[in-house]
Amino acid sequence: MPTYRYRFTGDAPKEWARGVLKPGDEIESDEPLYNGELEHIGGAEPPPWKADVAAPEVTEAAAEAAADLGVAPEAVQGSGKEGRVTKKDVQAAAAAEPGAQPETSPKEG
Repeated sequence: MPTYRYRFTGDAPKEWARGVLKPGDEIESDEPLYNGELEHIGGAEPPPWKADVAAPEVTEAAAEAAADLGVAPEAVQGSGKEGRVTKKDVQAAAAAEPGAQPETSPKEG
């Protein structure tokens, strides 16, 4: 079984399945790890991560809506120019999630 070696490059300690990682700590794993705070430093070469393709751009309004609605914008299919994720895309994704509350509008009267 291959072994992968990584160095934690985060700025602050972080909880990890095997304890707390501090900046500069080195770890070994029998599975490839894909995390922006881990740098591959030796052992077996991990296979390419499927998300190594550029993530779609997210408009500022979409990013704010995603934060408010608890939606991961990178998981939303963008309908804007060149696949850009828009606020409308994020709202639609939030409404499509199980248990989502339907959007209500004020009654006219």
